[in-house]
Amino acid sequence: MREIILYIAQSIDGYIARQNGSVDWLSDYESGDTENSPANNFATFFETIDIVILGRTTYQQVITELSPDNWAFPGKEVFVLSSKKLDDPNIISVNVDELLETIENATGKIWVVGGAMLLRFFLENNFIDKMMITTIPISLGKGISLFTEIDNEQKYKVINVENYNGLVEVTYER
Repeated sequence: MREIILYIAQSIDGYIARQNGSVDWLSDYESGDTENSPANNFATFFETIDIVILGRTTYQQVITELSPDNWAFPGKEVFVLSSKKLDDPNIISVNVDELLETIENATGKIWVVGGAMLLRFFLENNFIDKMMITTIPISLGKGISLFTEIDNEQKYKVINVENYNGLVEVTYER
């Protein structure tokens, strides 16, 4: 059985990126020096994932800003939702119909990385089973919101809350 998980960081005012798409503000909080760190928690989470799904803008950000020197998702099947085919041997570039087919036929855990438009698509189609949202103690003032307007109400329950050296991760389940 498949499980689709949103695992993402946001600022305390609800933004996942600056207005220009940059997530440079996250680098101050990525330390993995202690056992109780977001980096260690992410590594544990990443080991459980079978498929990674990104939007094209997030994919571009990963390869240029977050992980320009090495592939960020080694050993994972990676799908990028894009209206145009992308020339990268690390990914499978798909349109909406191909993505829906992938989701329907998938088993294991699927990580929805972002961004906001991809998340909106997943929420509007009731695909998100679990959300793991880490709130970073920084206010960006403006930027790209984690959630955009969706056409349907969805209810989740809190199943876990963790404090990672001042970063708060809340896990919700549908």
